[in-house]
Amino acid sequence: MLLSLCALPQPLQAAQGKNNAPRFRATAIVDLGSNLLAGEASAQSVSSSLLLIPSYQISETWSAGAIVAALKNLSGWREFSLFDPSVRVMHAPLSLNPYLSVSPSFWAVIPVSERSLRSETLVTAFRPVLRFSGNFSRLRGEFWKQVFVSHEVGLSKAFHVYRTSLGGAPNTSWRLSNWLNAGYSWSSKWSFSIDFIRNAGWSYEGQARHSFSLGETLSYQVTPACSLSVGHTNEGDVLRANGLSSNIQIFDSVGSRFFTSVLYSF
Repeated sequence: MLLSLCALPQPLQAAQGKNNAPRFRATAIVDLGSNLLAGEASAQSVSSSLLLIPSYQISETWSAGAIVAALKNLSGWREFSLFDPSVRVMHAPLSLNPYLSVSPSFWAVIPVSERSLRSETLVTAFRPVLRFSGNFSRLRGEFWKQVFVSHEVGLSKAFHVYRTSLGGAPNTSWRLSNWLNAGYSWSSKWSFSIDFIRNAGWSYEGQARHSFSLGETLSYQVTPACSLSVGHTNEGDVLRANGLSSNIQIFDSVGSRFFTSVLYSF
């Protein structure tokens, strides 16, 4: 779901001092994606996803919200998947200095998917997050006023009934994630961003797995409430099968996915 989240800059942040702003807001994102360049060794996969992101302003500094997502496989046997919803509370950005602010939040997972409930026996998961955002408007030159950079760090702890899944694979107990987002808006309508996510997970027995997601998104702001995006994403294990060579790459002929999405806020 990286591709749709990349298209949502600064999601669900609490407003500061906007007393006239509506307390309830929601954002919907619909995307269509495919591994268009997949070779003969990999069947082409076309899928569409829907994200619903409601948010409620509790006070001037605190907000509550959720992320609900579903995926529809449009090729093959037309599989439909519901992802585990996440609920969260978030504090408005706190200024650390003129160039840097931080937004703390706390997430909880509600397992509803068949994979989580039946295969992994997930009970719930908790995730505190710190999102650091840069502000370069004080620097000289119009270029820096259009640059946006953020770094999100999160630590997740999952709780399962059993330490292994139904198929015998180890369940992930702890996960450390780093999400770096950087981009540039060269007008009030157009922007381009790059997102890199690095995850490190550990099973109950201490077995480690490292994965990555890399995406590029070009967005056009149609109206203040609606935007269109196109982009590309690639994800997988950090290391190749030999355990030595890096598997991080911008493009992969089999795993790369191209997408287009529509975002609407109301």
